[in-house]
Amino acid sequence: MRTPERYVRFFPKRWAQLAGALTPRELVGYVSVLMHYAQVDGELLADDHQLSILAGLPPPTWRALRAKLLALGLAHVDADGRWVDTDQHENLAIQQRASAAQRARIRKRWNGHEPAAPEARP
Repeated sequence: MRTPERYVRFFPKRWAQLAGALTPRELVGYVSVLMHYAQVDGELLADDHQLSILAGLPPPTWRALRAKLLALGLAHVDADGRWVDTDQHENLAIQQRASAAQRARIRKRWNGHEPAAPEARP
């Protein structure tokens, strides 16, 4: 089964908050981390070295950005040491519920079986 395509969404108020609080370089780094966060369904360890690479920022710049994001309440580190983006965490939950509902409709349509993936069909 293929992995569903995920997306990142921004509401105008949140975007305005980000644009006002972050430098352009920080904003691009933050969005880069969000894209990866969505691709891995929110399973992203709060490893500063790895996050700085994902953000495309030197470690000191990433640490400053991390501090801003935490202070703004846009992200936190959970008890398991994962980086959690507050808005995108909820967005992923919505996408996961929609994917599960779609899979249930497909199984019902195909009498309890999922059809073969398009690339596996003859």
